[in-house]
Amino acid sequence: MKIRNKELRTMSPADLNSRLKEIKTDLMKVRTDFSRGGQQKNPMQLRTIRRTIAKILTVKNIKEKELSAGIKAGSEEKKA
Repeated sequence: MKIRNKELRTMSPADLNSRLKEIKTDLMKVRTDFSRGGQQKNPMQLRTIRRTIAKILTVKNIKEKELSAGIKAGSEEKKA
């Protein structure tokens, strides 16, 4: 379930969105298992899934900011 930051940075935005959707589905499954009170094989799984989601969202935000900064820088160059 763990994903390295290096892998995330090389993914396209569409790949990041699909991976995020997939991991959120896994999170929902794990949470329902926890709520049922059954014996967990790996109690740290919930934590790793949440951290993976945070990593993906962070990389998405960084890419969006870089893209918007690139657009702004490009428009400033045209004005000058």
